[in-house]
Amino acid sequence: MRSVYQYTEYHLFLSDFYSYIKSIDSKFSYRYICQKTQIKSPGHLALILQGKARVSSDLAIRLADFCRLKKRESDYFLAMVAYSQAKTSEEKQLEFEKMAHISEAALHIVHADQYKFYDSWFYTAVWALLDIYPFQGEDYENLAASLRPTITSAQAKEALELLQKIGMIAKDQRGYYRPKQAVIDTGYRPPPEAVNPFVISMLEKARESLLASPPEERTLSWTTLTLSEKGYLEVLEELRNFRRRAMAIAEQNEADQVYHLNMQLFPLSEKLVPTPPSQALDSLNWSA
Repeated sequence: MRSVYQYTEYHLFLSDFYSYIKSIDSKFSYRYICQKTQIKSPGHLALILQGKARVSSDLAIRLADFCRLKKRESDYFLAMVAYSQAKTSEEKQLEFEKMAHISEAALHIVHADQYKFYDSWFYTAVWALLDIYPFQGEDYENLAASLRPTITSAQAKEALELLQKIGMIAKDQRGYYRPKQAVIDTGYRPPPEAVNPFVISMLEKARESLLASPPEERTLSWTTLTLSEKGYLEVLEELRNFRRRAMAIAEQNEADQVYHLNMQLFPLSEKLVPTPPSQALDSLNWSA
């Protein structure tokens, strides 16, 4: 069963929760849930699981309790209900931001003893690939060939050994290596020495993709603009919100490929004193 933080629609979480418990206990039923949460009928519960019936704040709390969510998880679930049922775009944005802040607090932070995770681009690529590639620790050649650009079998084995050593992957019940965390983060302002080489290498991979990847499989866009300090901070927040949405989309779809998303915003000039509009216009008036 996936973490509640991997959902943006509460009814999908509840539906998956029901399916998961049902797979463990065949006696688990709609009727039992209704009795425990005071939902009026199994038919009404079915509509809730389909996203076709509204959930009151009181019922949302009862459902969170029934699913045995912890305090932070429960707060996220309540925000998710409010987000799904918001009537205006402003309300929806507000609730989405609540969800993002709560889920970010639950991210696995890469600690100092795990910074080697960023030493080579293919460490992170292999880590992400293992979420969709069934690997039991045998065919390193095929694992290596699944990356773009391909790496060597020795590098694939090196990545796996490193990921095991720093606790980023583990074998599941079927013997496949899987990431131990669904979402990771570097934390607030990690040492540049730890992550700068990784960032530079990924910028290089973006450059290579211009020639190596078909246009329909990649997109690179840019714009050059002038900003005040206030405008810069506003754009920064928009980029942060987009990153959150991209992560939410990734968690909600059946993935079949590993992508890397770069986002950059950097200065192309020194900070200048803005010229008042009237002076700017005067400067264009001259006599021939």
